[in-house]
Amino acid sequence: MDLIISGLFGLLGAVLGAALAGMHQRKNTQKTIEAEFKRIHEQIAAESKARFHARKEDHLMDCVAALVTETDPELKAKLDYEKIVSLIHKIQIVLDPRSESQGKINHWSSSLGFLARDVILGNQAPETLLKPQGELIEATRSFLRRDP
Repeated sequence: MDLIISGLFGLLGAVLGAALAGMHQRKNTQKTIEAEFKRIHEQIAAESKARFHARKEDHLMDCVAALVTETDPELKAKLDYEKIVSLIHKIQIVLDPRSESQGKINHWSSSLGFLARDVILGNQAPETLLKPQGELIEATRSFLRRDP
């Protein structure tokens, strides 16, 4: 009888040990999976942010270049105000108003638009467009050189 009881204690100890080891392994596996999921999620979010910033840069470069071309007095004898305003809106819609560098792009694109209107109305000389063009180009360069 003592032999059976001691055998049962041994079997019970082995079963209890296996159960504890299994629970411990399950928790470790769960923590590992959670950590990997978090790492992958952060990596995907960072890549998505980088892709968005790259698309935003491309969009701004295209629209700012088109706006400067449309308002260049040496290229355009007659300014197309509708096209100029449309380009300004395309620029401004992607800008973050909380960003200082993007705020400068917003300011100079608006200033260029208002001045273009004054040139069309005959209140300003076409050469006055050159200063806000240069400032817009500089603001865009500054934005493109900085970190996202």
